[in-house]
Amino acid sequence: MNSNPNVPHAGDWQSLCNYKFNVQNERRRLDKKLIASELDIKVDTLQRHLNGILRSNPDFVRDFTRAVLRHYADELEFIQFFLPPGFEVVRESHIKSKNKPNLLSLSILVGEIQRRVKEAHEDGHVDKQEFRGIDKSLRSLRQVATELDEKIRAEVR
Repeated sequence: MNSNPNVPHAGDWQSLCNYKFNVQNERRRLDKKLIASELDIKVDTLQRHLNGILRSNPDFVRDFTRAVLRHYADELEFIQFFLPPGFEVVRESHIKSKNKPNLLSLSILVGEIQRRVKEAHEDGHVDKQEFRGIDKSLRSLRQVATELDEKIRAEVR
């Protein structure tokens, strides 16, 4: 996805930024001046980051993403870029259920379990302490899922 073939270290993230600020049609294009002033840098410096001429360190990426989301709340693509495959950013306002807290708890627990399992398998085997942590998270997940199931079944009747 590197749209900057002349710059060898321009990564996919910088290509996404370049597209959003420079290539996207005029109506949907993001304002470089606004984001540059938010980051307290010159527009030219921001443009160099967007083109991949300047390498963007993690602090810059974090501040840049926050600035974009502060002014363009619907630009979730900047956050989704860093999520593993299969994960998606869901705003609480998009959940149309009376059980929002339970649904969010459920998704947080699933993410925690996936993280624990991945960490446990990094060294090739699962030790007792890692197993206890995974088991504890699974029990919490079952409990929240059961409560949610009961509430939803009560709403259906």
